[in-house]
Amino acid sequence: MKLVILDRDGVINEDSASYIKNPNEWIPIPQSLEAIALLKQNNFHVVIATNQSGVGRGLYDISTLNQIHNKMIKMLQDVGGAIDAIFYCTHTDEDDCNCRKPKMGMLEEIEKKICLFLKKNTGNRRFIKRLKSFSGHWCTANPC
Repeated sequence: MKLVILDRDGVINEDSASYIKNPNEWIPIPQSLEAIALLKQNNFHVVIATNQSGVGRGLYDISTLNQIHNKMIKMLQDVGGAIDAIFYCTHTDEDDCNCRKPKMGMLEEIEKKICLFLKKNTGNRRFIKRLKSFSGHWCTANPC
């Protein structure tokens, strides 16, 4: 099994300093959806890991976040792509939670759920070992 974990804002869709607050503001980056479709066609599992502090700031609610994600999923389906799971943190920086990237809580949750899925469905212990060895590191497209 191959797995890719992608951020949402600035990776799949255009980012905004004033947050993506509704489905109309969610605009895919050119060719990002097609790239995800290619990943799926090449047997990758695609997981989204995204900070969504706009919810914690009261700029939009979980229902609206789900509508935004539903738009993304529909647009991906239209080009032959799919998302296997979406993980998000709704806390703000000030909340100092463990699930907000770059802290490890969200990746640990992904690891836990993916490992459960694998144990139930594939028993691919080599992949589980590799995912666990990866869990100490977040990677970005633009490292500092």
